[in-house]
Amino acid sequence: MRDLLNLQKTIAFYCRDFLEDLDGYDRIVFDRQSFRDAVFRAIESEYDENRVADMYHILDHVAVRIMAVYSKYPGIDALEKFYMRARSLMDLCADLLKKDE
Repeated sequence: MRDLLNLQKTIAFYCRDFLEDLDGYDRIVFDRQSFRDAVFRAIESEYDENRVADMYHILDHVAVRIMAVYSKYPGIDALEKFYMRARSLMDLCADLLKKDE
């Protein structure tokens, strides 16, 4: 169980860094406060698959929003990198949820 907690917190710290990197991109519209809250809860709580699932679902929404902006501005390489980061973080969440089964 301790390993699951450590993984949850690691993913949450990665998500926090990702959120900070997104702060300068106002065209990527999503509920940043909900994302911050989900990350904070994952950092402060014991392992809870619902916390990881929350981060996964928010990341999925963020990835969709990033692709919507990227489709309008395909020349901005940072958007593609953000999308790949969101998908990678989603993969980490999905892997952690599978380990809990």
